[in-house]
Amino acid sequence: MIRCGSIRVACVLVVLLVTGCVKIDSTMDVAADGSGTWRVVYAMPVHMIRQIETTRDMVKELDRSGQGVKRSLSNRTADLPYLFDESAVRERFKALDSQGIMLTKLQTRSQGGWRYVDFTVKFTRLETLINQPFFDPCGFSVSGAGTATCKLVVSLPDMGPPGDLPNLDDATVSARVTPFMNGLRVTARIGVPGEIRNSNSSSSDGKRAVWEWDFDNDARVLARLAQEKIVMVFDGTGVRLRDFTKTAARE
Repeated sequence: MIRCGSIRVACVLVVLLVTGCVKIDSTMDVAADGSGTWRVVYAMPVHMIRQIETTRDMVKELDRSGQGVKRSLSNRTADLPYLFDESAVRERFKALDSQGIMLTKLQTRSQGGWRYVDFTVKFTRLETLINQPFFDPCGFSVSGAGTATCKLVVSLPDMGPPGDLPNLDDATVSARVTPFMNGLRVTARIGVPGEIRNSNSSSSDGKRAVWEWDFDNDARVLARLAQEKIVMVFDGTGVRLRDFTKTAARE
């Protein structure tokens, strides 16, 4: 007899195997009035892109059969950064013009067996951008704007309880998972209008900080992504960015 929990863990593994090997490089620069630019370059092996739809259908079928699969997993390929067709990306941003989110650059290319998407948007209000569905898995808060201790906190997507993640200390699991996870790298850069006072970033320079998660250098990166937050305190004197809090979507 197969336990429901075992199926759920297996399903999480399948999703990770298909979408795990992804590179995301995000740079967000925010001005004093809350406007700014956001550039993202993301990539995935071409053969894995072809498997995404098949895997999503399988996850949905398990979900419908009552196996306890999170809806966020079954839908995770439906939005950024899992859109690799240029027309689909353009269509995704087309409806956002009226909200002050304008696509200013878009390039797609295939190189070395990977498919890359490189886009830049300008936004008039940070809060409007952060409240778009592609940020649903993340929490985001800005507090103390206009003071010398403005704080920005970003919670990363919920990957479920630690027991749902692959146990890479198990040699059998590691042998199966590692080949699919090699190349996984997430880089986040955030630029703010005031001098950075403190942050938990890997590096910072004046008004921009950088966070990195690289599976090739740290096999426990999945656990780190599931637990860590982005935290930054900067001088918000004269900053007209509005305080706001957006909670991460939970199923």
